[in-house]
Formats: sequence, C-alpha cells, structure tokens
Amino acid sequence: MVLNKVVLSLVEKKRRLGKAPGLMAKSTSTPPIETLPERVKDIRTKAGITQAGLAAAAGIDRANIVNIERRRRTNVRLHVLERIAIALGVDVLDLISVRPVRRSRPVEQPAAARLRENLRRHRKMAKVSQEALSIGIGRFRTYVGALETKTCKPTLDDIQRMADFLGTDVAHLLAPVADPEGQLEND
Repeated sequence: MVLNKVVLSLVEKKRRLGKAPGLMAKSTSTPPIETLPERVKDIRTKAGITQAGLAAAAGIDRANIVNIERRRRTNVRLHVLERIAIALGVDVLDLISVRPVRRSRPVEQPAAARLRENLRRHRKMAKVSQEALSIGIGRFRTYVGALETKTCKPTLDDIQRMADFLGTDVAHLLAPVADPEGQLEND
C-alpha cells in the first residue's frame, strides 16, 4: 500500500512539473462505452443480421448481444469485441469510434497485439512505468505488465482508463501498428 502511494505521488509530481505532458488528462473524444451499444446495433441492422445470428457467428451467447445493445453490459472484454467485429465484417475500431464503417475487415492485426504495442509506445513516451500506470488506473501493480506480455484480457473500461491516464484516446491505443510483434524504437 505504501509503495502504491509513493508511485502515484511520483507520477503526480512529474505531471505537475510538466515532465509528462498530457499525463492523466481526460480524452476529449466520446468514451467508447457510450457509443458501443448504438454502433453494434447500427452495424448489425445495416448488415441485416439478427441478434441471434450475430451471437452465433461470434460464438457468444445471444444475451450478451442483447445486453450490449440495451446498455446493460458495456464493459466488454477486448477479445469479445473482436469476435463481434469479425462476425460483422468490421474492425474493432468501427464498434467503438464514430467513423464511417468499412464493410471489410481493414486490419488483420489482432486488437490485443495492437493494444500491446500502442500501449507500450504511449507509456514510454509519457515516461510512465508499467507499475505506475497499473496503479494509476486502479489495478494491481502488475496489470499493465500482464497486458504487455499477453497474459491478461482487458475490458473496454480498463482501456479507456489507460488512454485517459496517458492523455490519448482508445482509438489511438487500438490503431494499427507497422510491426505488431517487432521491437519498438528505443526499447
């Protein structure tokens, strides 16, 4: 507990001194949790797919689709969003962003790989450790490390909190990367 307070106080001190511009700034875009229900329903109905058909194609229970569209369940795990996006023939970004929907899956990189690389890049630019980011978003100190090493499945809410903490938005964290499995500069 004491370590958490020390890490957070160091992060706050960096932010106040201007050494981490944008750190912990709120994103100005609409949170994906707010747009997800309408986007899923809109894309699904335009594609002429029923809730049951989407659930079957995505390999999830129909109740999940119903609950997402009715705002009863908006904090969805990234891998579930990706299954829904693939079943609809769109990218995860099409489900969470207000942008024109493309009818073919524009990005072949798995969303989790994009998140890992973009999160690492944004975190390093902000000079924030995995531990500080984990604690800053209210998770156990090893959470971000687990994300970056493929051992954890994040929720949309966690991705939003990381984006806010790093002063970016969810779309940037899920954007395509040039080499998702390659080394980043200055690693």
